[in-house]
Amino acid sequence: MSASTFLVKNNNELFCLSANIGGVFISGTASAGDVLMTTGPHTAIWGPNEPGGATVVDTAETLVITNASVAGQILTGTGAGGAQWAAPTIPSGSTLVNATLTNPTITTPTITGAVATASSNNLIARGLFDSSGAGSVSTYASTAPTTGSVLMATSPTTAVWSTPSVIDIGESQLVIQNATTGSGKVLTDSASGQATWTTATIASGSTITNPTLTGAIITSSTNNVLARGLFTGSGSGSVSTFAATAPASGAVLTATGASAAVWSTPSLPSGSTITNPTITGATLTTSTLTDPTDNVLARGLWDSSGSGSVSTYASTAPTAGYVLTATSGTTAVWAPPSASGSVLTAKVTINSTQLATIHGSAVTLVAAPGAGQVLIPLNSYAVYTYSTSPYTNASNSLELYYGAYALDSDVGDLDSAALLGSVNAYVFAPSGGNNSATDVSNMALVASSPGNFVGGLGSITVYLQYVVMTL
Repeated sequence: MSASTFLVKNNNELFCLSANIGGVFISGTASAGDVLMTTGPHTAIWGPNEPGGATVVDTAETLVITNASVAGQILTGTGAGGAQWAAPTIPSGSTLVNATLTNPTITTPTITGAVATASSNNLIARGLFDSSGAGSVSTYASTAPTTGSVLMATSPTTAVWSTPSVIDIGESQLVIQNATTGSGKVLTDSASGQATWTTATIASGSTITNPTLTGAIITSSTNNVLARGLFTGSGSGSVSTFAATAPASGAVLTATGASAAVWSTPSLPSGSTITNPTITGATLTTSTLTDPTDNVLARGLWDSSGSGSVSTYASTAPTAGYVLTATSGTTAVWAPPSASGSVLTAKVTINSTQLATIHGSAVTLVAAPGAGQVLIPLNSYAVYTYSTSPYTNASNSLELYYGAYALDSDVGDLDSAALLGSVNAYVFAPSGGNNSATDVSNMALVASSPGNFVGGLGSITVYLQYVVMTL
């Protein structure tokens, strides 16, 4: 429709004032506030003033319309007495009251009391009200968020999407400078109001209560670390000692299962086999020694089928011929036989090495009997066993003495000539008797000689009969 002049008449028809244009027929009856909206090139309808409707036509004046209409357009005033057909728009600053909007594009409007009733309608806002509507915070300039971002205020009226930060009571804001890269990280202060995620470290002198340490290395030898147990299997398992009672001195850690151990007194199970052990302070129960080369030293001997024992621990070391003599119901010592008046026999073999030094180093035949007792030799019998070469000291003889070689303690001798030959010899020599200016009680009977035997390799075995006389 070209530009024309229309006159509204009788509320239902627009008449063209030009000779070549027909009228626009109007449907419906106008009510207060209605607008005229075209429905075709020569038709229009009165309706409410709302988006998609028409501009109000003043019936008191003539409008000059400058363009043709399209369905859905409304007459929009262009000045006094002028209008044009245009798509409906809501001017900046317009106020809509309880309006229903269908997919509109709204530029900087003020919307009061609008209610979005369709759950499928998404409203996108430039910001958020605060102070009960007295203020607002704009998010319009913020970059799009990533998963986990939070809306952080950058001023009283703006906010942006950012990585979560920790608010410090002593600071207005604590800014975290990096993202976490794994569990176990801690926030470490890097500057005023700033922190970074770092691997946890323990400062020198720190006190830690009930920590769980993973991969920690302790470099100071003065640091004592108490553990609940011990690793096994290169760290794949562990044995706990946490429930064990405190140990006594000498206790050992004994496993009670694959993952637990307790402190206990060392013991050897029945039937245990021990090879060449050194055992100190142990209690052996029903152990069996199967190797005859193993020597076991004991402090005493069992008696009464194991219900009692006799200790020899405090006894002095014995000499040849001593016997173990009880000193009480639980102790015994090594001592010479003390069967007073009984005839006893001693047998001692003297080798070539001993014969070569026998003058200065007498060989004991019977040990000293003890205080208040004296040894009385009765008879002696010597067996000479020849070997390789004879002895050459013709002036010497093998003699019996008290204690050591002394001229006044000779109590018998063996024929030296028989001991110098190249064949075996057997010599019987009864005690010859003697006297002495020295008390010979509690003295040993020994074999000695005025000189040493040299040159030979044979040995002499002496059998001596004697009695122990109590004084």
